[in-house]
Amino acid sequence: MTNTLLTLRESVLAYLQVADTGTPVNKTDLVRGSTDLILLAANNALRAGQKRHDFNLLYGTVDVTVSPTLGTKWSYSDEGTFSETMEYYLIGDTMITDGLPSTLPAGVESGDLLSATITGTGAGIYLYLGHIETPPKVVFCGTYTGVFANPDAEVVYTYRTQGMRKLVGTYLTSTLSPMQPIPWDTQINLAHQQMRHIEAGYVDYGIDTSSSYCEVAGDTVFLKPAPAVDTAMKLTGYMWLAPMVNDADTNFLLKHGFDWLMWQTILEVDHLTKQFVNRQEGNKQEPVQLARSAWNDLVAWDTDLYSERVITFE
Repeated sequence: MTNTLLTLRESVLAYLQVADTGTPVNKTDLVRGSTDLILLAANNALRAGQKRHDFNLLYGTVDVTVSPTLGTKWSYSDEGTFSETMEYYLIGDTMITDGLPSTLPAGVESGDLLSATITGTGAGIYLYLGHIETPPKVVFCGTYTGVFANPDAEVVYTYRTQGMRKLVGTYLTSTLSPMQPIPWDTQINLAHQQMRHIEAGYVDYGIDTSSSYCEVAGDTVFLKPAPAVDTAMKLTGYMWLAPMVNDADTNFLLKHGFDWLMWQTILEVDHLTKQFVNRQEGNKQEPVQLARSAWNDLVAWDTDLYSERVITFE
């Protein structure tokens, strides 16, 4: 049996003595407007657990292309495209659609949209996303030279979703060395080191700046010295789990840390609804100790995953 969001939902409802229908409490009491409070609580718990511990099974590698001037976002991972047919109209040489996409893929938010292009008529016109009006519009910047045979156009969007939670390693790639490690440090650390060393009478970044290294500013990685062209790199680190959306969704913590996720979700629900009232003897207190014990077991299991590895090199 694979634990899913539905398994979690039903377990939480059972513990809270929340019935499908009837009184004093039923499932509709855990919905506020269009907000599903159990789903909100479960995703709060999911994200809190990932912030507290670097789970070994969430360690991964992301392939990126680093721009000489813009760098690349290290906190993004999954990239994809989707399309939608939209109406548009002209204001001078600028084409404007009637809004942002009406439907986004699961787990994708409007802020994850990177770019978009129009296909067919109007080829070569690039689409820039931004809140330029209320409601937000999508603007095609460029001179339109096509023929308005149809007021509809297919817009192809490119998006990247939040993927990496914690950056660990930066690597150059080549045919001879698929993962050549290079050092990295934050932009502010490098600047502070330089200032301290200038005051002391010499310049030293703390890493060898005569060869390639990475400078990290916020969620952007820059390759230094800046290359002449876009450069392929690999980044390693700990990944975010995708937020749960559908009852059939499952993930690492639902599979391997269900007891902790259940207790923590119950605690999160209580913060939102104050469900723990003296309705029945034996169910008066929040399960704080149960959540803490389950968390300690989960972290101990994850920490011990590779304890039996065999070291065959020096």
